[in-house]
Amino acid sequence: MLSIRQIQILDIFLDEPSEQLSAGDLLPNFDIGRTSLFRDLTALIEAGLIKASDGSIRSRTYSLHPNSDESIKWDLSRAPHERYEVVYRPELLENYQPNQSYLLTVEQRQATSSNG
Repeated sequence: MLSIRQIQILDIFLDEPSEQLSAGDLLPNFDIGRTSLFRDLTALIEAGLIKASDGSIRSRTYSLHPNSDESIKWDLSRAPHERYEVVYRPELLENYQPNQSYLLTVEQRQATSSNG
């Protein structure tokens, strides 16, 4: 469960989902030390809500994780023309034969059917 401050940090990322922010960008918004902020950022990363860039801690930036539920909810709340374009692989549709070809492997289909 997220703390109130962690939710506030997440809200900052949701305000500008495409931006990458550093700890220095976030720190002025809170009356806390860097250690507390890094602890909150680590919790958000572990929850899969944000992701950190590669590099040293000093140069690291953070952004909303594109596959997180929060990011998906934000994206779906926008008008369709504002969303990122999704490109489909036409060969999947062209080669599809009902009840003969599958996108999932046998193991994936069995797991799906056993889970209901």
